[in-house]
Amino acid sequence: RCKANHLNPAHHSTASRRLPRFSVRPGLPGCAWLCQQPHALWWPQGTWFECAKLLLELDESTETAVEVLHSLVEEDDTNPDVWQLLSLALYSGHQYEEALEAIVRGQSLMRRMRVPRADPHWAGFEELAAAVKDAMGQEAAALGEAGIKGTA
Repeated sequence: RCKANHLNPAHHSTASRRLPRFSVRPGLPGCAWLCQQPHALWWPQGTWFECAKLLLELDESTETAVEVLHSLVEEDDTNPDVWQLLSLALYSGHQYEEALEAIVRGQSLMRRMRVPRADPHWAGFEELAAAVKDAMGQEAAALGEAGIKGTA
């Protein structure tokens, strides 16, 4: 992990000279390459959030997006947007239990912050929780059917 002062603007300009702004594979955004770099935490948190959003648009990058979002949560767990995007990434990766845990933690944060119920984050968390629970039910039903067919 980089031990440099991340709040120092001069450090960020040095980092941008060291890290190329290109993708190693055609069609991948530069952040897909950047997310795999050991000193990539030099970039501001907002940049990482946008990187994770872009990675989620690419089906094959869900795992990398989850890693980026987990890093953001470790750095600062007081951003509901990060919890919501982490929940979505986990849901997209079929990690339903973890997605529900992230939803609960995001909602808990919103309660502690006394965010009004009219805030769209609440509806987003509720819709995502319903989708996760529905997917879990479908997965359980499919496993049950496979078990019945396997014993017949």
